Amino acid sequence: MRKTPGPVWYALADGRQFWELSQHELIPICNSSAMPAWDTHCLISAMEHKFRMGAKQGEAETDSEACIWWLGRMSWDGIDNPAVEKIHDRVIEERRKVGR
Repeated sequence: MRKTPGPVWYALADGRQFWELSQHELIPICNSSAMPAWDTHCLISAMEHKFRMGAKQGEAETDSEACIWWLGRMSWDGIDNPAVEKIHDRVIEERRKVGR
């Protein structure tokens, strides 16, 4: 298994880092739903905090607040909610794989 160097709190069970999941899976979902770039940025930032939540000592509450904050920055104008749900579900799946 190829393991990408990086902080353990961003590591996926398969050895990749969260940014690789974002680049190869999550952002393409946003793009295929025609989500505006700013909303994509906000959603991915929120999901990064969601994924990390509970992994970095003493940061669970901060990550929860940051996730909510980033979601609040989205315009939600014309956003394809099934795409948002798909991304959220994918992040939850990855959290489960690493025991969070």
